[in-house]
Amino acid sequence: MNIHLYKHSRSDEETTYVNLEDKDNNLDQHLLPTPAKEASSQTKSIVFALLTGVFYALHNFTLGSLARMGYLARFNTGIGMVISAIIYYIYKFIMAKKNGEEFFNREESVFLDQKTNFAHGSRGRVEPWIVVGILVNNIFKIGGGLVVIIAFKMALESGLNQGIITSLFGMTPFLASLCFYCLFNEKLRISQVAGMMFMVGCIVCIGLGTTATKLNTKMSIHPESSNATAYICILLACICPVFFAIGGLIMRLMKVEFQTDPNDFTQVCYLWQAPVLVAGVIFGYTAGGFDFVLAEFMQMIAAGMLVSIGGAFFNIAISCGNAGVAYSLINVQVIIFSVLAAVFLQQIPSNIEMLAGTLGIIGSCIMSIGPSIVEKIQKSIKK
Repeated sequence: MNIHLYKHSRSDEETTYVNLEDKDNNLDQHLLPTPAKEASSQTKSIVFALLTGVFYALHNFTLGSLARMGYLARFNTGIGMVISAIIYYIYKFIMAKKNGEEFFNREESVFLDQKTNFAHGSRGRVEPWIVVGILVNNIFKIGGGLVVIIAFKMALESGLNQGIITSLFGMTPFLASLCFYCLFNEKLRISQVAGMMFMVGCIVCIGLGTTATKLNTKMSIHPESSNATAYICILLACICPVFFAIGGLIMRLMKVEFQTDPNDFTQVCYLWQAPVLVAGVIFGYTAGGFDFVLAEFMQMIAAGMLVSIGGAFFNIAISCGNAGVAYSLINVQVIIFSVLAAVFLQQIPSNIEMLAGTLGIIGSCIMSIGPSIVEKIQKSIKK
């Protein structure tokens, strides 16, 4: 009898081999990935990555006018993230009661290694590296958020185009792909790489296409600021993708090593940030000298909740498909932000910005249907 081995694994899972012709192996056939399931997973990843871009664009648009508040804007936004985490756990509590399940289920705790715990009747133990991962992830989340808001503030003060700042975030896909390739051997197809190039080209064109004079007339606070501020702003914008990529890397490591649920991990991170965020907000409105304005405060809370929803969507996208592609697709936020700016800030797109939109559409199409087209072409050539 010929033995056919099927490799049942993804890049982030333990590799196992089973004999498909052995009827006694008690293998659940529905667990075996099929081409249809793989295609469905990729489609799901693309959809949620695009939704992530939409919510991130709304977050950036909401937060842009409040960048003058500096670190306080980041801390207030963080409070919105904490509120969204509380709402998430209230929802889980209600659903657990409705289904007659335990809300505090030890076996599903985010702090336990789901790969090795509870074997042979063990109650499991807290995994120290998960706690370390939460702490390190929070450091990069808060630090990255502060770098972003400082970069936007400097852009306003120096009259620098905010589109250029957000376009520099397009380096994140390259950093993420490099990290995941080195650690998980997660390779990209040629069509996906081509799509990433179009998306990055789209982002750069949008950034370069919006003139600084438009921004100066609408949002500049200190037109007399020196060019040195603009250079520092660009440098900070180049550093931002490092924080983004490392945050995604920590999330992926937790899932690979301990089977930690990405969404629960994110919500726990938000809750653990609460003491630092509350302290920062209190300091800002007291010793920091900021005046409390309810409308601005609620606006920042809403911005935080928007980015939380986007983050949840991104966790789904990155767990279903290729991380580098997901990072590229969420950059549609730049396109959406440009449209919002044109409608609400009267920043009419230039020719190069229209070119950028075209590149974005082409890039999205290549990454969405490119792999299947290449596969069909290869099959037809073999025939």
